[in-house]
Amino acid sequence: MFRYLLLVSMLLLSGCASVDKTSVKLSSATINKVSYIKNSDGVFEFSFDYVIDSFLSVKNIYFCSVHVLAIGGKTIMSPIEGESSACIIDTFSGKAKVNWTAKGDVNSDLTVQYFIAIYQKESKDLSQSIANSQLAKLEI
Repeated sequence: MFRYLLLVSMLLLSGCASVDKTSVKLSSATINKVSYIKNSDGVFEFSFDYVIDSFLSVKNIYFCSVHVLAIGGKTIMSPIEGESSACIIDTFSGKAKVNWTAKGDVNSDLTVQYFIAIYQKESKDLSQSIANSQLAKLEI
């Protein structure tokens, strides 16, 4: 009987320990007027307007990224090596910029498309996309 109670107690305690109590309510967002310019060194600077509904005033909870899709190839997501995220969003609306560097394996022979995404952190190790722009062609 003692072993049974000990086993049940351990299962209950382990179940309670695995519940993440830092989850937050997800916002929603819209992305408009996406554009980019290409610098001579292969760096693309994407800019876009955004609005976040149900904005939470928590530091570093929103961030964005550009996803570059090479059809027949692989998906390349910013941030660039060494960066924690492509851009941090700290206001409920505005204009944001994100950079992406074209690597040597991306060339003009491929069909390359991109989209911008805004994420919201739900907990320390979990984030969720709250907005995506439409898929658009990228001129390499």
